[in-house]
Amino acid sequence: MNPFQMDPSALSVTWNNSTLLFLPKEFALLEYLYLNNGQTLSREQLLNAVWTLEEPTDRTVDDHIYRLRKKLRAWHPMINIETLRGLGYRLQLLKSQHQENPLLHNPTYKEDMRDISDMYLRYGRGDALFALAQNKEIFGFELESPLQVIVDLMQGGVEVLLEEGKLPIEERLFTLLVLYQMIDPSGNRKYLEAALRGKVLSPLLHHEIEVIIYPSILMDWGDLKGAKLKLDALAAEVERQGWDGLIPYVNNMKLEYDLHTQNWSALEKDIVWAEEQWNKYPYLREKGQLLIFKGLALYRSNHKEATHLMNEGISIIKETHFTTHLLRGLQTILYFSKTFGWKELYETYDKEWGRLLVHVGIAEVKDRMDQLLHSYLREYL
Repeated sequence: MNPFQMDPSALSVTWNNSTLLFLPKEFALLEYLYLNNGQTLSREQLLNAVWTLEEPTDRTVDDHIYRLRKKLRAWHPMINIETLRGLGYRLQLLKSQHQENPLLHNPTYKEDMRDISDMYLRYGRGDALFALAQNKEIFGFELESPLQVIVDLMQGGVEVLLEEGKLPIEERLFTLLVLYQMIDPSGNRKYLEAALRGKVLSPLLHHEIEVIIYPSILMDWGDLKGAKLKLDALAAEVERQGWDGLIPYVNNMKLEYDLHTQNWSALEKDIVWAEEQWNKYPYLREKGQLLIFKGLALYRSNHKEATHLMNEGISIIKETHFTTHLLRGLQTILYFSKTFGWKELYETYDKEWGRLLVHVGIAEVKDRMDQLLHSYLREYL
C-alpha cells in the first residue's frame, strides 16, 4: 500500500487511516517531494516545480517546509522531511517494523472478508472495495484478482491492463474483451468468439461471458433471436439456482431487449416489474441502468423528465466507481438515441462519452488494446 493517498481536489493526504489538510502550495510541495521521495531536491528545483512563473525566494521554500513539518508531526518519524545542509530537502518514508497483520493468514477471517467484499461488489460499493484494497494492512485482507482488477481500473484506468506481469493474463484478457465490446462491438466479435472457441479463460470467466453477459452482447451484434434464447435460458437458470444477485441484472436486460424490438407495451410492464424487484434487491449499479432504460422509454413523450432520469442513472453509476458499468450506461444511451434519431440526446451524451474515454485512458490506447487481443487470441482467430 502506498504511504500516501493524495486527493488534489480536497488538498488532503491520507496515511494509515489518518487524513491531513493542506494549503494549495503546501500540497503541491508535498506532492513533488513524494513523487521524488528519497531524492535530495535543492531549493531551486523546488521553486521551479512548485512556484512556476512566480518570483519567490529561498525563504519561501524554507517557510513552506517548516509548515509542512508541523502538519506532518503526527506521522513522525515514519514520514519526515530531512534537511541536507547545503544541498536541499528530502522526503523520508520509513517502513513499519511491526509484525505483519496475523489476520492476513487466518482462513476463517479471510473467508468472512471474502463474503463481505462480494457483498460490496453486489451492492455496487466500489468505494468500499477501494478502501479495502488501499488498507490491506489495517483490515488484514487482500482482495483477490477479479476484484483487484476492478480497483486497478478505478485507480489507474485501462493502462493497467496493458502492463505485462501486473495482472494474471486471464483477468487482463477478460476485462479487455468486456471493455473492447463497449467501444467497438463489431470489431470485438472475432475476439470474443475466438476466446470462447479456444476456451482460453478460466471456467468461471468463460461462464461469465457465455451465459451471463452474452445476451447483451448478441443484442449489440443485432442477433435479437439469439439474444432472446440466451436471455430466457439465463432467467431460467437464475431462478433454478436461486441467484438472487442476478435478478435485477436480468430484468434490465429484458428492458434492453424490449427497446431493441421496440415493444413499447412490454417495456412499460417490464419497467414496473423491474422497479418492484429492485426494491427487494437494491443494487446501485442495476438501479442506475434501470433509470437509464426508464428514461429511454419515456423520451418519446417527455424529453425533460426522460433526460432527468438518465442523468440520475448516470450519476448513481458514477457513485459506484465501476468503470465498465459507466461505459455501458453511456453506450446504451448513445446507441438508442442514434437508432431512434434523437439527435439532441445523442450529442449531449456523446460529449460525456468522449470525456470518459479520455479519463479512463481508452482514447489513447485503443490500438494497443486491439493488438493485445490479437496477440492473445491469434491461435483461435
